[in-house]
Amino acid sequence: MDYEAYIIVGIFLSFGLLSLLKPDWMIRFKRWTTFWVEGAEYLPSRRTVLVYRILGVIFILLGSVVFAGVQKEMPEELATTTGNTDIIRLTSPRSGEAIESPLIITGEARGPWYFEATFPVVLTDWDGLIIAQHYAEAQDSWMTTEYVPFRAVLEFEKPAYGERGSLILRKSNASGLPEHDDALEISIKFK
Repeated sequence: MDYEAYIIVGIFLSFGLLSLLKPDWMIRFKRWTTFWVEGAEYLPSRRTVLVYRILGVIFILLGSVVFAGVQKEMPEELATTTGNTDIIRLTSPRSGEAIESPLIITGEARGPWYFEATFPVVLTDWDGLIIAQHYAEAQDSWMTTEYVPFRAVLEFEKPAYGERGSLILRKSNASGLPEHDDALEISIKFK
């Protein structure tokens, strides 16, 4: 996770909300940082208050834009069938997203998820019938315990009945032993 981006978003939103809802805090700050004659009172004009409120809106918009960008770039962390959340991350498609053919699947998985730099990907309809299957391929060296980006393309025909389905990313299990099986499954919608 990119915590620095969340800190930036928090700062933008905090300054924005404070400036929008309570502009006098910035006016007091200005008064503290400027020299004035003792006993003289600093009274801001309506224009000054309006400027600070506009700055508040700008800060809120900047925070929202940064947050949206961070959310779009971050892979989705989901639990696999064994409950593991630290082995595979899906960037696209997101859970519940509407998809169409060709479906481009991207994300990252740790090296042990792969075998010979691939793992199976299956698309099913609402009833669990397989409508497409293929392999996701590692985009870098998979002989590691770190995350390795992957990409897969599935071409399929939209099911005649039902608009929901599942995308299943299965761990490559070269041994065939059931204790090494694992999968990530998300629900999707067909366009």
